[in-house]
Amino acid sequence: MLGLCTIFVKMIANTKAAMEAVGLPDFNRQELLEIALNHPDAIAEQSDLTASEKQLRSLEHIGLARVGSLVLTAVVANYLYSRFPDLQPETLTVIKSDLIDNATRSAFAEDMGLPHLAHLGTESVWKHEIARAGMFAELFDAIVGAVYLECDRDIAVTQSWLVEHFLAPAVDTLLMEVLVEELIIDN
Repeated sequence: MLGLCTIFVKMIANTKAAMEAVGLPDFNRQELLEIALNHPDAIAEQSDLTASEKQLRSLEHIGLARVGSLVLTAVVANYLYSRFPDLQPETLTVIKSDLIDNATRSAFAEDMGLPHLAHLGTESVWKHEIARAGMFAELFDAIVGAVYLECDRDIAVTQSWLVEHFLAPAVDTLLMEVLVEELIIDN
């Protein structure tokens, strides 16, 4: 029984830490963060859940991550087209693909400290770096989904949050890398 109490206390602490990491201290629907922070691999290891409960919780996480992925993709497209209206669609597509790939989303998750806040399962430490990056990217998607639902499905509020915390700095970094490459090529 002590183990279950410890897990519950850890989950509360992680949820509070996640609220701080997300940058929304008044996050009301903490259950969304709990869903986002429990990866299906960790859920599968929970011996106190029935098979159907494990399946339901895993599907909740996966669903939240899919919502987040769709929201992120739409927000990235909106942001890029509004910030760079004169760029060719092909160029915007390349930038967009860089912003929504696993490596970038994984880096966003790591910047937030999500891998340390989440329950990933005991086997996660043994996974290949690429598989771990996929897990971290999925965590980020789930957090985006949680923020979107917390904001009552207001895409504008979610976009403001994403742009402020992730997209604007990432786009600036990408543009700087391109400029440096062009300078090197021109010299």
